[in-house]
Amino acid sequence: MWATTIPFLTCVLSLNQRAATDDRPELSGPEQVVESADGQFLLHYTMEGEDAVQGDMSDSGMPELVHSALDGLEIGTERFHARGYRALIGDDGVGGSDAIDVYMMEIDANGYANHIAGSDGASCYIRLDNDQSIEGITQSVAIHELHHCVQYRYTTSTDTWIYEATATFEQYRTYLDSTLQAAVIVLYSRRLGEPQNPMDWDDGEFEYAGMVAMQFWEQFRGLDPLRIPDLWEALADEPDWLKTFDAVAQENWGLSWDEAFLEYATWNAFACANDDGSGYDDSDLPCNEFVSVPFRSKKWNEGEIELKVKLPEPSHNADYWVFPDEQHLLGVQVDCEAPHLKKSEMAVRLIAIDADGNRGAHADAWADDEPLSLSMTEARDAGGTLLLIGASVGGGPLNAECFIQQTKGARSGSGCGCESGSSSGYWWFVAALAVFRRRFHAAGRPDSSSSSRNLPR
Repeated sequence: MWATTIPFLTCVLSLNQRAATDDRPELSGPEQVVESADGQFLLHYTMEGEDAVQGDMSDSGMPELVHSALDGLEIGTERFHARGYRALIGDDGVGGSDAIDVYMMEIDANGYANHIAGSDGASCYIRLDNDQSIEGITQSVAIHELHHCVQYRYTTSTDTWIYEATATFEQYRTYLDSTLQAAVIVLYSRRLGEPQNPMDWDDGEFEYAGMVAMQFWEQFRGLDPLRIPDLWEALADEPDWLKTFDAVAQENWGLSWDEAFLEYATWNAFACANDDGSGYDDSDLPCNEFVSVPFRSKKWNEGEIELKVKLPEPSHNADYWVFPDEQHLLGVQVDCEAPHLKKSEMAVRLIAIDADGNRGAHADAWADDEPLSLSMTEARDAGGTLLLIGASVGGGPLNAECFIQQTKGARSGSGCGCESGSSSGYWWFVAALAVFRRRFHAAGRPDSSSSSRNLPR
């Protein structure tokens, strides 16, 4: 099964499933215990029954998977400390010692991490699957689950998607080989390919693809590797992710989260297949040319384009429309209307793209405007296209009708410079999955000031 071979379905825990518990797993056979080199972890395993560790044995007489798990825990511990996260703590002797206990056993996923209460905050225990046939998965999953233990040092009460998005981002930034790159590309394809899903959509896979949002958070307007640890510090004080994202976005960039989300939606429009190298840095998280957001296309009809933006689920999701910029010397006027527009809190961005796929000027409008209207009067090159992004940032479904007209005169508008980005990937790795090539012939170039580079591994 796909979920058992590609390590992004690791720990689908609801808040109830993540609840603290002192009940520890009982292995199916005589338990063997090995301590990590730093003494911070005790790994429990057996060689008998359904929980018996599968695969090859090492020269030391210990299963190779046990070595791999310990390797992943060591790598993750070092990386998370270097990244500036809070230090892990033990479990006050629950399970036989103060160490963090890791159980290798038969489970219905690649791994789980449960938090438990400690005298100095939350600790955890980890379960890892006892049968991983693909090299590198055990290390990668151990790193992912370990990051949940780090997250519990801040809060056990925030939203599921934040836990999984952050752990997946740190997992693949920390440990990534040619086999695991396929998992990264599949996750890019989920997040970019389904922009109509809200940010906090939780279906057992989409939340892992939230790693893209974490990448944006770290790289927007220049790389800052402390942004995500600082975000978790803020979540420790306010677990409501929308409130925290809004407050921290203001601190980071002087933008509300709604405004930052429109930038994120724009970065995604210029990612992967439309990558021009000036947004997402894909040196750590690779993408390919088979992944992009799904652009809808429209043609001019007697000087006007009519389109419907439908986003049924609140909130922070987007729809993308592209149409030819044949009359490039004319201005462009966009007007949108919808029932309960302010409640829906719609945002619209119109972006000019030249014939070479480079992004030019853009103009924005928000539902606070009465009516929601924008105009673009800047000169544009011939042979390009126009991209319209409709975003929902409010508390209700969005069902808007927008009209785009060509105008002869220069009308006052809100055109401005902005940021945008690139990078991503798709289903090419697995022949059983259909390959959808959504290639937008005119990709975009964001403001070069947003270009960034991740720290080397």
